[in-house]
Amino acid sequence: MCHSNPCLNGATCVDGIHTFTCLCLPSYGGNPLSLTLLASKFDLSFASFFSRNEFCFPSYPAAESENYLAECETGWNKFQGNCYKHFEEKLTWMEAEKLCRKHQSHLSSIITPEEQEFVNNNAQNYQWVGLSDRAVEDDFRWSDGHSLQYENWRPNQPDNFFAKDEDCVVMIWHEKGEWNDVPCNYHLPFTCKKGTVACGDPPAVENARHFGKKKDRYEINAMVRYQCSQGYLQRHVPIIRCQSNGQWEEPRIACIDRT
Repeated sequence: MCHSNPCLNGATCVDGIHTFTCLCLPSYGGNPLSLTLLASKFDLSFASFFSRNEFCFPSYPAAESENYLAECETGWNKFQGNCYKHFEEKLTWMEAEKLCRKHQSHLSSIITPEEQEFVNNNAQNYQWVGLSDRAVEDDFRWSDGHSLQYENWRPNQPDNFFAKDEDCVVMIWHEKGEWNDVPCNYHLPFTCKKGTVACGDPPAVENARHFGKKKDRYEINAMVRYQCSQGYLQRHVPIIRCQSNGQWEEPRIACIDRT
């Protein structure tokens, strides 16, 4: 079904058995589109409309589109709405992720085949990506919070060859960037990734403050926790998240005077 390119807005079409999936670019919100239809009855114009309007829609309001088009910092390369910087310094997975966070970014997540090719072509060596199952065995997650939509595993991987010690994922550049799970204490180059869109100061909450050092920008999916001032009782969830449109979620926490 993908031969006619039914996906719009730069989404990548992936064929299945009587199905196709549209993988949205990072600049577009919503869930991946997956339809199961008989090819003989399939109206591609309908699929394109459905993908565009219900799934792969811009994740920023029209009035704020100029913020999305912001350029990357010096030394970072822009691709598909994100900024990337490759480091040849060889670090463990945790050390690399920590360094990326110092740059207000994360080890690169891979959301589309095009992003896979871009990140792999930026290096001529093995490199870490932000995927690991360090928290729960066999539950691989991206360190930046993206869902695992696209996968590019080497054949028969992941295999946890070293029995519960292969928790981090490496991209093998000379094998078209295929992935392999390896021990996290290997020392490898890496690529950091962050969005061109970010959140500014978290919204003020009456009789509360937020934890942590104040930052100039907060990356997409970053979270902030509030704490009520002394003498006030906390109600509701104290955490907000930076959304993909560069706006904070509306705080739900309420601080009630105990007196």
